[in-house]
Amino acid sequence: MVVQEGYKQRQKAIEQLEERGLTADEASEEARSYFYFICQLTNQFITMSHNGQDPTPMQWIFKSRLYGFKIRYTTTAEGCIQWIGDNVLYQQIQFSMS
Repeated sequence: MVVQEGYKQRQKAIEQLEERGLTADEASEEARSYFYFICQLTNQFITMSHNGQDPTPMQWIFKSRLYGFKIRYTTTAEGCIQWIGDNVLYQQIQFSMS
C-alpha cells in the first residue's frame, strides 16, 4: 500500500508540473523520485513511534502481536497426556509403564 501511494503521489506531482507548462519529459525529470515519496510514507506509517510522536498503524500491530505472544507463552494450556491405570496416552500413542 505504501508503494502504491508513493506511485500515486509522484504521478500527481508530475501532473502538477505539467499544468505549470512543463513537457511530460521535463516534468518527469523535475518531480521528486519514487524513493523520496516512499521514504516519507515509510517513516509516517511503517516505523515505530519515538520521541512522543503519535503511534502508527504498525505500532498498534506490533503491540497487539506482543500482547498475543505474552498470553500464548505465559498461560498454561490444557494437558494432553492422559493416564489410564499404568498406561500413558499421548495424542494417538499409548505407552505402558511396564
